[in-house]
Amino acid sequence: MFGVVMAPVAIVTVYLLFLVSPQYLAESSFSVQATQASSGPASANSAMTSLLSAGSAANAATGFVDGWLVQDFLNSRDCMRELDKKIGLRRYLTKTNLDPVNYLSPNANEDQLFQAYQRVVHNSFNMIESVNTLDVAGFSPSDSTAISDGLLAVTQDFVNRMDQQGIDDALKVSRRTVETAEAQDKDALAAISSWRIHHADIDPAANATMLLNQIGLEEASLSAAQLSLEKIKAMNNPDHPMLKPAEMQVDELQGRVNQLRAQMSGAGNTSAAELKTYIELTNAQTFADANLLNARQNYQGALSNALSLQRYLSIVAKPVAEVRPSQPNPYLLLFLAFAVGCALAGALNLTLSLYRSFRHA
Repeated sequence: MFGVVMAPVAIVTVYLLFLVSPQYLAESSFSVQATQASSGPASANSAMTSLLSAGSAANAATGFVDGWLVQDFLNSRDCMRELDKKIGLRRYLTKTNLDPVNYLSPNANEDQLFQAYQRVVHNSFNMIESVNTLDVAGFSPSDSTAISDGLLAVTQDFVNRMDQQGIDDALKVSRRTVETAEAQDKDALAAISSWRIHHADIDPAANATMLLNQIGLEEASLSAAQLSLEKIKAMNNPDHPMLKPAEMQVDELQGRVNQLRAQMSGAGNTSAAELKTYIELTNAQTFADANLLNARQNYQGALSNALSLQRYLSIVAKPVAEVRPSQPNPYLLLFLAFAVGCALAGALNLTLSLYRSFRHA
């Protein structure tokens, strides 16, 4: 029985002395944080209050949910594939010595590589502190550090992608609205420019104002001339030398006033209709400018809201590999081997006892 008990111990001893590949552990920890979009300038007290209330609560909820997502990602085959693309994971896990536990051929398939990945990478999540802990056991201190750094980089990429679709959807509609408003504003400006080039008129509204001022001046002169003519007629002298010139002056001024009013009303001229078209184009441009400004403001608001969806890793402890190997634990392996030997000896003893019982029955 002693040989049965010591056989597993002897096998483990041979493995530890001649076959084992020592592993160096590198531990790192991190948490997932959410970007908090600022709504405007605030005082130091209000900023501190926001940090201790809404901000910390939001980050706590984000870290709790995203911490589990990150843990599932680190345990996934997808994570192993991305890590292999980033750092060449296979060359860190390939062992061609006689160690039966850690042996991995350079031509190993993906299933074998994933099994090796699961042996060296372990992670846990602290729900209270919302902190993920990552343990990597490499065959050298540099291997452990390289794999840990690669995993942190891959995890950061995963966190950045988690809400990218939400950010794109939040900005898509606002961006299209801005593009439509810009196109409408360009069309309005082009319409006014085309009108001005076609009519060789920069500002018809200014021309209309000028006509109104001229009409006012001419009407004032007409009133003065009519008053002078009435004074001359009041003398009851048909041969008065100033009567004929006064009548001619009144007729001339009346004709000029009628001509200016015809230009304003469009009688014999299209300036009034053209002015109406120009005003409509100007109103359309004003509306397009206001619509574009409002669309850009809405886009800035959507961009600020989208920033609050972004996630990033906050590194609590960087990976630092051990100087001495901690895996495998020789004392634990020897104890387990001794326990297995005792169990085998007990099972063998029970079997022999049952055999003797049935033999002499």
